[in-house]
Amino acid sequence: MNQVKNGGLFRGPFFCGLAAIFLLLSTSPLIQAEELYIDAFQPAAHYAHTERENMRVYQGNSYQGLQYRGRRVYLQRTAGRATAASSGPPESAGALYRGSVYLIKTLTRDTLRVLQPVDREIPISCRVSAKGFAPVNGSELPMRTGFPVIPEGDIAPGDSWKADGRDAVYLEDGTLIPAPFHSSFSYRGEMQYMDRPAHVIDFSYTHYDHSPYTNDSTEIRGRGTGEIALFLDENDKGEGDNQGGGYFISERITRHYLEYGTPVRREEGFRLTWGRGVSLGEIESLERTMIAALQEDQEHPEDQEKAEGVPGGGKEEDQQIQIERSTEGITLNLPRIHFYPDQARILPREKKRLDKLASLLNNVPEAAIMVKGHTADVGSKESQYKLSVERAQTIIEEMVDRGLAPSRFVYQGIGGDEPVAPNDTEEGRAQNRRVEVIILNK
Repeated sequence: MNQVKNGGLFRGPFFCGLAAIFLLLSTSPLIQAEELYIDAFQPAAHYAHTERENMRVYQGNSYQGLQYRGRRVYLQRTAGRATAASSGPPESAGALYRGSVYLIKTLTRDTLRVLQPVDREIPISCRVSAKGFAPVNGSELPMRTGFPVIPEGDIAPGDSWKADGRDAVYLEDGTLIPAPFHSSFSYRGEMQYMDRPAHVIDFSYTHYDHSPYTNDSTEIRGRGTGEIALFLDENDKGEGDNQGGGYFISERITRHYLEYGTPVRREEGFRLTWGRGVSLGEIESLERTMIAALQEDQEHPEDQEKAEGVPGGGKEEDQQIQIERSTEGITLNLPRIHFYPDQARILPREKKRLDKLASLLNNVPEAAIMVKGHTADVGSKESQYKLSVERAQTIIEEMVDRGLAPSRFVYQGIGGDEPVAPNDTEEGRAQNRRVEVIILNK
């Protein structure tokens, strides 16, 4: 493992705003500065990071319901290298990772969240080096950055330190606004956390006015308290079902929204954050599992149903499920998926393929799943998007009917924005009508 010694505060954004995996290797109560290491992330091909907020929402003193927010971040290492946003020594350059932040938001008056729509997808690029993660070309990342930090010098249980960070809160209309904060940390020590060995750090933070001489339209105030667990049971081999290492952050939050200095909304609740590097070995293992399950199903041709009544419907590829790797995980692509024209109702001829899809997903019962609906570029953009969302929902409903839990799914409508073939022929439009079901990295 490629590691470097910590020479001071971890000044770069924390795992692109994500929590980096700090390996505090000493077993004695006193952690020496020279024994504090930050993993250089060299073995990780992908990274996965998840945030979940459950908040009670109030307008004045009136309760509005429960607000669920989620961020899912998926990164993949690229072949290139990036230059730090600010000038620095040559060694500050590092490997370049690209991916997306998926923002998820729902508001309900009860505790039942059946389906989770993706409100917004934001492409990002991050530079990764032995000193941590940083945005590329001075861009701001749509997540918490500068949190947490590790101090210079010796660390013993009970020691504390302070630092500043920046959150990014997104509003009802999808707008992201900065929410800077002052934070305090206290090292609790090495212990068992969620039945795993970890170094545990307590923290609190308070949001502050980052522009006191201007009257911003929307500002965030409030505070949070919680704990960070940096897990120590990493499997360096990166083979098979490696669930070691990573981090978990639990916090209680009170958040006030101000418009031109006047409080207009209050939220109270909690946020959970977790993530880890995902090795190439893990991805290959999942891919082999899916391919083997699919091949086993195809060995029983009597279970295959011939499609009828639709142009091209008798082609064997119409009933296929294609498996490929993606930044988010392993994608199960359903090409030429057959719905009734301009509707979200799926044709009965797809029953066998949907049975096969459910069987594949049952091989990974703990995995979260993202469903992306695509349409041909026909009609208005608004109608394409609406139809693609509804068709993604239909696929999820079909999976739930086959026994999969609805809480495992998030979904997104792409419309006709990501064609795989030209839209000027019926054949091309048929290829563009498809659904992608992604087994997400975790």
